[in-house]
Amino acid sequence: MRRTRSLLALATATIVSACGNAPSYHGDGNFIDNGPSAATGRYLLDLGPISLAEKSATQFHISGLPREMFVAGIELADKDRVGLALDKAVASAAVSMQIVDGQGKELVRVAGPLSAWTWSVSSGSKDAFAYGGYGPNASFKPQSKQSYIVEIAVTEPDPSAQAISARVMLKAGGWK
Repeated sequence: MRRTRSLLALATATIVSACGNAPSYHGDGNFIDNGPSAATGRYLLDLGPISLAEKSATQFHISGLPREMFVAGIELADKDRVGLALDKAVASAAVSMQIVDGQGKELVRVAGPLSAWTWSVSSGSKDAFAYGGYGPNASFKPQSKQSYIVEIAVTEPDPSAQAISARVMLKAGGWK
C-alpha cells in the first residue's frame, strides 16, 4: 500500500511538472510538439506556404514558444512528387527572413538566393530545409512571455520554382 501511494505521488508530480512546462503557443500557423522521444524537430511551427515564383512579403505573429533554440527556414519539397531532385541548383529565388521581438530587436536575419542558404537535404533528395546556417543571426531562444514577428519576403522570384512546394518553418528541440 505504501509503495502504491509513493508511485501515485510520483506519477502525479511528473504530470503536474510536465503540464507546467508545456508551451502555450499563440499566433499564426500550426504548432506541433512531437514529444520528448523526437530525435530532432521536437517542436515544429508551420507558418504555411509561400510561392518562390512570385514576389511577396508576409508577416506572422507568434508567442508562447517553448524555451528551446529555434531555427527558422523554408521547407522545400517536390510539389507534384514527380521525382524532382532537390538541391541548391533548383532554387535561385532570393528570399529574406527576419524575426524581431516585441521591442523591435532583430534576432534572426538571413537574406539572399536560397542557393546560398544552408541546406539540410533528406535521404533521396525529395525534401530539404533551407536556413540561415549557424551563427548569431541564424537562430533564437524565445522568452516565455515575449511576442515575435516573423517577416518573410520573396525579393527576387524564380518562375521555374513552380514545381517546388515551400513552407515557412521554425524548428527546435529533440534529444540528439
